[in-house]
Amino acid sequence: MGHSLAQFVTANRDELVSRCRAKVAGRSSAATTTAQTDDSVPLFLDPLIAELDGRSQTDAITEGAGAHGRNLREQGFTIGQVVHDYGDVRQSTTDLAVERNAPISTDDFRTLNRCLDNAIAGAVTLFTKGSLTATSGTFAEMERSSRPRPPRSRCCRPAPSEWPAGPAPWSTSACAASTRSWMPTAAGRSPWC
Repeated sequence: MGHSLAQFVTANRDELVSRCRAKVAGRSSAATTTAQTDDSVPLFLDPLIAELDGRSQTDAITEGAGAHGRNLREQGFTIGQVVHDYGDVRQSTTDLAVERNAPISTDDFRTLNRCLDNAIAGAVTLFTKGSLTATSGTFAEMERSSRPRPPRSRCCRPAPSEWPAGPAPWSTSACAASTRSWMPTAAGRSPWC
């Protein structure tokens, strides 16, 4: 049948870390490469190998990833950079397996994905918890304050791609009086305003 993914990751650990560093470097400055990957990839690979061997490491994966997320937040990284770190592990693992003609069983691939999902959840959770503590707000408040605002038009009509099928059934007066919802007009319904 061949080798398991646990054996593959163990045998190619240094190469996987190197590939993850290269992926981070492709998105960031060289200084961030070391900060992002020196601890996070090895801290993830050890419990991943154990999990693939059938020894549950969910807590270790989540806790290690949470610490990684918190550390990167404290260093000024974005949540996107945190999530991409774990995507790099998935891509590096599957790319190397394809290059080396090392098959990955469905069960091993599911385990890899589940572990990465748990790691991403742990990293994002502690990344955002620290952000909430720092801003003394709720997650919804943080979400609202960080969300880009769309430009307002005079009539606040939706973009053409958001128009309903058929003629545009809105009026300027309906938009001005609206509360950001569809409102009936003589011609039918008005857009989101």
